[in-house]
Amino acid sequence: MKQRWDDAPPGRTSVVLRVPGRTVEVIGLRRWTLAMVQDSMAKYAPGESLASHACAAVLRYQLHFAEASAMTFLGMSGDSIERVVVSVVEPQDSARVHHRNLPPDYRTRVAAASVLLNFVDRDPALFALLGALTESDGIVKGMAATALTSFAAERPRTVPWGSAAAAPVVHALLDATSLGESLAVMQLLTLTGASPADARALLGHGGGRMLLAYLGATAPPVREQAHRLLVALRGADLGVDPAPWRAWIATL
Repeated sequence: MKQRWDDAPPGRTSVVLRVPGRTVEVIGLRRWTLAMVQDSMAKYAPGESLASHACAAVLRYQLHFAEASAMTFLGMSGDSIERVVVSVVEPQDSARVHHRNLPPDYRTRVAAASVLLNFVDRDPALFALLGALTESDGIVKGMAATALTSFAAERPRTVPWGSAAAAPVVHALLDATSLGESLAVMQLLTLTGASPADARALLGHGGGRMLLAYLGATAPPVREQAHRLLVALRGADLGVDPAPWRAWIATL
């Protein structure tokens, strides 16, 4: 039986579909139901499903979701079940997504990104790579994500994320933009000193909606990373229920 959005557990912002050998968790649905998504995929992309490798591309380019990503995790609970986490921003919410306009010559940007990889110890270079994450797609975005992930894991330092040079981009990323990089962005901020001093700039004015959605996920890697970042930004732990965090963000 197909589950509906309304079937989500209280306090959750996701629905879980179980198929043989794997589970698929869909995060971010508001007006669409799981059944609506499945029916639309069957109509416009026969043979594809929420468990397909092409899921995110189908959602974005054939069903016209404003954003979509799919992450796959194995062995999260000590078992062999594959867990797919699909994140979406529905078509009517496209105003929340802020992809930057791309110049026509990607080769120039690839060369520039390659140079910036050597200077992540400097804030301007780091922020330039962060900005590349807001591109809608492409090799430069992938290069930037890899560089920022390595930086956070291997040589993290405290970064002024609340500064005017970084905050608008981070705000967009935590709200809805570039969902495929969400986990990397949350890890980056947590490991590089995001603090209560940054909270208003990064989450205020109605921001942080996807961050809260990830907190309501059932998949531990997504939920726990969102929780760690929220604790860092609040300076205190409000628990794992999204409601208290939503109320706090509303005060920023």
